[in-house]
Amino acid sequence: MAGHGRSRISLPSQFSASFSFPRKFAVCLTSGRNANGAVLFGDGPYVLLPDVDASIGGVASSDNFIGVKSVKVNEKIIPINAKFLSINNTDGYGGTKISTVNPYTVLETSIYNAVVEAFVNELNATRVASMAPFGACFSSKGIVSTRGGPVMPPIDLVLQNENVY
Repeated sequence: MAGHGRSRISLPSQFSASFSFPRKFAVCLTSGRNANGAVLFGDGPYVLLPDVDASIGGVASSDNFIGVKSVKVNEKIIPINAKFLSINNTDGYGGTKISTVNPYTVLETSIYNAVVEAFVNELNATRVASMAPFGACFSSKGIVSTRGGPVMPPIDLVLQNENVY
């Protein structure tokens, strides 16, 4: 696991400092069994395919899309409209966006509401006033702690099958 955020301890920042190139990076996620992804650092040029410069045309993006089959809270599948999660096989649009810029997860409204409801039911903690952009905030009083932090119900994005999340 490697942090790709904007902080000075992130992998791009450390590579930039060590190898003296600009603090820029891109992640290319691919699909299929024989496809390879790439992590690109600096300004390029990046030549990934013969005679194709990946640094031209806005290839470097902070957003990547993955296909998600379902969402679980505390190992329980929550009822959601799965069409909002998957990539359209006809035109390749849609899917679930993974961002390296936002410090929190952004979900489609109906999915967000379902996840929050399931999380609230599983956490069994006292809710407190919400703080934007978050819709559900909790008091930490009475929450069992382990390893210095509260025990929270896990939220899993199930990918191609139940064993990949």
